[in-house]
Amino acid sequence: MRIACIHIPQFALQAANRQDPSLTGKAVALSVAAPGAPVVAYSRQAYALGVRAGMSAPVARHLSSELQVIAESHAAERELVAAIAESLLAIAPMVDRGGRTGPNGLHYALYCEVPAGTRGATFGARARELVAAHGVSVRIGIADDKFTAWAAASQIRSSGTRIDDVAAVVSVPRGGAAAFLAPLPLSMLPISPEVQHMLSALGVKTLGEFAALPEPTTGSAAGTGGGTFGGAASDDGFGMDLQALARGDSREAARLIPYRGRAVTSESITITPEHSAAAAIGMLAERLALVLKGRGEAAAQIRFKVRKADDSVRSVELILVPTVVDASVLADRLGACLGDAGGAVGLSVEVVGVSLHGPVAEPAPMAPPQEPAEIMDSLEHGFQLALPTSELGYNAPDGHRYRRMRRGKQRRRSEVTAQSRLFGG
Repeated sequence: MRIACIHIPQFALQAANRQDPSLTGKAVALSVAAPGAPVVAYSRQAYALGVRAGMSAPVARHLSSELQVIAESHAAERELVAAIAESLLAIAPMVDRGGRTGPNGLHYALYCEVPAGTRGATFGARARELVAAHGVSVRIGIADDKFTAWAAASQIRSSGTRIDDVAAVVSVPRGGAAAFLAPLPLSMLPISPEVQHMLSALGVKTLGEFAALPEPTTGSAAGTGGGTFGGAASDDGFGMDLQALARGDSREAARLIPYRGRAVTSESITITPEHSAAAAIGMLAERLALVLKGRGEAAAQIRFKVRKADDSVRSVELILVPTVVDASVLADRLGACLGDAGGAVGLSVEVVGVSLHGPVAEPAPMAPPQEPAEIMDSLEHGFQLALPTSELGYNAPDGHRYRRMRRGKQRRRSEVTAQSRLFGG
């Protein structure tokens, strides 16, 4: 089995940009929703203004009037992960929702099984195109296990303000995990800084050098599996052999935890003067259609909510007959429900009723109607097959019958009348 890692850099920032597209390309800093909370993520433009991780939000605001400091939204992040995971089900047999990765959980990594017989570069391009429709930029690594796939994806660097399309997918050849991982730094393993400093003092600085150490070394990392690496904590509770990770032959890193999906599919978006309500509805419909396609469902009933500037919410229940899975049709229905968008600052859609959606088998073609004469001929022919002439007490014209034997041979069969069969003659 080949595994693909869908690596989302600057996860919290991309989730905020997806929720409010007007933030894209601006100086934005994210902080925890608490007084004096530190900055947890920032854009390139904010970094140019002097924003750094750990800086308090009030200090960041005083750096420049162009800087926007907003609170991190965990709801938007959960919605983003679920939408990408469910959309990937349309092209992958299995999806693992993974978890946060990198220093302080700055990034996020999902995993999925590459379909058998599909080239890594082809699958990676399809996955990038699918995720890009959600307004998210990703890096993709493909290998025999999750750790090597994550390491391949994390080695991709962006050029300028976006990731280079050509270098956005790295596929490690089958059986080549050890050679690929050997020159990478030891910091890619979930090892505490103290242990890394000790190993560095002993001359162990790469994964290859760490894998070559005699056993036992630093042992296993309890609770560092589950698809989250690079120092991020995991919540699945099993230990992982770090040397097996460095060699690329860890059994735990080769298994996927299937994602089961949400109970209710939902999407939300913010409306700003720079982002019209019509454009917001189009984005909502496209994202929702991708999720429904991945889940193999069609929307039968939706709840459409419009949030006003005064925090009032107008909710509309809509029954869809026939069911809808196409983005353009869904956008038309939502636009009709929106009506006057004056004062609207947010939209959300919940699919509260679904029906199964998939390719419908075409019915078998019906035979053309027969003429009365043809019907009589077929009946007569069927009667002759059921009761051969020899069973009626008289012989065939040539005086004997033949029956097919093995290897195409034919053997003369003795004449047996119906009367002799009845009386044992």
